[in-house]
Amino acid sequence: MNKLVYSVFGHMLSMSYQLKIGASSIDSHVLRVGSRSRSIMPAFRIINRICMLLAVCMFLAPATLRAQSGGLLKINLNDTPVALAAVGLDGADDWNLAVANLGSISLLRVGIGGVKISSPALPSLTPGFFLRSIVTGDFDGRGGQDLALVGDVLAGAFVLLGNSNETFSTGFQSPTGTLLGFSIVTADFNGDGIPDLAIAGANFQSSNHDFKPCDEAGAAPCWPSVQVLLGTGTGSFNAGSTTAISSQLSSIVAGTATVPPANDLPYAMVAGDFNGDGKMDLAVTNPTANTIVILLGEGDGTFTLGDTVPVGSNPLSIVAGDFRHCGTLDLAVANTLDNTVTVLLGDGKGNFTPSGNSALRVGSVPQSIAIVDFYGDGNLDLATANYADGVHGTVSILRGQGDGTFRRESDIPVGGGPVALVGGNFGGLLDGLDDLLDGLLGGLQPDVGHDLAIANHAGYVSIVLGI
Repeated sequence: MNKLVYSVFGHMLSMSYQLKIGASSIDSHVLRVGSRSRSIMPAFRIINRICMLLAVCMFLAPATLRAQSGGLLKINLNDTPVALAAVGLDGADDWNLAVANLGSISLLRVGIGGVKISSPALPSLTPGFFLRSIVTGDFDGRGGQDLALVGDVLAGAFVLLGNSNETFSTGFQSPTGTLLGFSIVTADFNGDGIPDLAIAGANFQSSNHDFKPCDEAGAAPCWPSVQVLLGTGTGSFNAGSTTAISSQLSSIVAGTATVPPANDLPYAMVAGDFNGDGKMDLAVTNPTANTIVILLGEGDGTFTLGDTVPVGSNPLSIVAGDFRHCGTLDLAVANTLDNTVTVLLGDGKGNFTPSGNSALRVGSVPQSIAIVDFYGDGNLDLATANYADGVHGTVSILRGQGDGTFRRESDIPVGGGPVALVGGNFGGLLDGLDDLLDGLLGGLQPDVGHDLAIANHAGYVSIVLGI
């Protein structure tokens, strides 16, 4: 049953509606953020014209109205989301959001026809497993969207290969009990043109990098390290290098230490060419030491220990982007325990220093950080998912100034314990109708902002529409 409530007072708009789609419901509203008045976007003028001509305001308003502060779409799931990734943004028939839940995967497609939710089957996993991180890529060379995930030692790491009929088959799976993963990224680490994987966590330690059992209780210790899995181009992966994030951990990898150090734990990662040599590097957060560590790629799937940079308290998420339009990559880190974001400016040689206004205050308990051009001005912005008390969660928007500095612009209530977020174009249902109306009416500028998708621990995904 559809429900629409809306009111217009001067230049302010408040609206909400609910759609039932299969077993899931979608709650959506356009909201006002902060105490300042905001002007209505051109889509509001489009609706006024259409209403006058066709008298279909009640049907089109929920799908096209936009406030400058952004709209919020909620998609209820049947599990607890923990991580997500943007996929298939350029294809009308592709999924545009992949969600890792504690015990399942949800694929979401937002388009003109509504929201479609699919839950692909997982490989055979030991009961009691939970997932932690997800990435997407073409791992079998067939041009489709494949998924790679990591989780606790019962889940390990596995790859699901997308088929043409929207089903998935298992391409790779680590043996049970050999891998504890906190995060996973994909890039070509050995220069063969085939996507590889890197996993931050604790994993199989041996001289020939094969799979060895480990557990979180310490009976068979999982050594903290970054493990590379080298892609074959067919959807399978071979165990590659194991890299420490400190000199102390290097002795462990070499087999000369027996007790894992207490102050080194690779947690979140981002890949990029940080020293300009054309080889993929990694930036890794170390929350136990309140630092980030740069691992410089050798171009053959191995890494050497680079710069270690202090950040805020308990860094749990990291992103990379060119914040200054200068052609070099910078970093931004979400620090969970002091509610800040540290912005680090790269020199193109693998070194990083804090920006002029770092560290930036954000909402309470930021769990994740993402890059998005939220305002459509060409400057990269930052957004953090702030868990707060698990009920009154928010997303903080930090507007990029184009010079490596940021300004906290607004905090958007999303509720329900937001734990992860990603930038992309997720407003297909809304943006598509805007573009259609733009073509019909001629020359009106459609919404050009980018959007955010948020994983809410309360059991749903929130989508904040860009300005």
